Amino acid sequence: SVVKERGLERVVQGLALLFPDVHFFFICGEKIKILLKCLKDADGSPELAALWQKWEPRLRPFNDARNHLEHIDERIRRSGISDLGNIRRGNTFTFGGENFDIGPNSIKLLTDLYEELVQILSSRPYPQDEDRSHQAPPT
Repeated sequence: SVVKERGLERVVQGLALLFPDVHFFFICGEKIKILLKCLKDADGSPELAALWQKWEPRLRPFNDARNHLEHIDERIRRSGISDLGNIRRGNTFTFGGENFDIGPNSIKLLTDLYEELVQILSSRPYPQDEDRSHQAPPT
């Protein structure tokens, strides 16, 4: 085979191990987006609504990339694409001519969102449970 002739067995094995991790990364990014929306909707605060408005477009590529991978058959039938997922320079995943960052910048994107969310939530006062503070301990 061409892979054996060129001594690429280890490269192919490495990619076979890497692609599930890339897919998992996209799933995690999409779940963060879904859970942020759930939190925003349940909370109803303007701070979380603003956070959603800021971050939803930045998180959308995780969903797009995940959809490409999970609906690869549809992509092939619809457009006859030949780029069914490649990794370039270790930081970019390509699919059908679209580029998706999978490097340190995309991880920083998620940690930045996390830090903003924690800042919003930690700036809120803790609810005071005055009723329980005056009760006698249970017997």
